[in-house]
Amino acid sequence: MGDGGQRLHEWAFGDDQRDREVLTNGVGTLGAVMGGAETGQQYLRAGLVDELSIHLVPVLFGSGTRMFDNLGDQHIQLEPADVIQTAAATHLRFRIAK
Repeated sequence: MGDGGQRLHEWAFGDDQRDREVLTNGVGTLGAVMGGAETGQQYLRAGLVDELSIHLVPVLFGSGTRMFDNLGDQHIQLEPADVIQTAAATHLRFRIAK
C-alpha cells in the first residue's frame, strides 16, 4: 500500500502500446515502471514519470545502454526527494519538476 492507503501497482513492461494504455488509463494511481534503459527513456520522454529512483552501485562498466541517452532535446528538471546510503549502494529518489 502507498501513502494514504492507496494501492501500489507494479508493472514489468515489454509491449509498448499495451504499456502506454496501462499508464495513461491508470491516472491517479501509484505505480512503478520496471524495465531496462529503453523502457525508462520511453516513459521519461512521454512525460509519464512523476518520480525517478536511481540505485547507484560503486561499479563502473565499460559498455551497456546509457540510462539517460535518447531523451530528446528537452531538459528534465529533477527535485531531490530522498537519499539512502548503504554499504552496497546509494539509493536516490527524485521528483520530476512539472
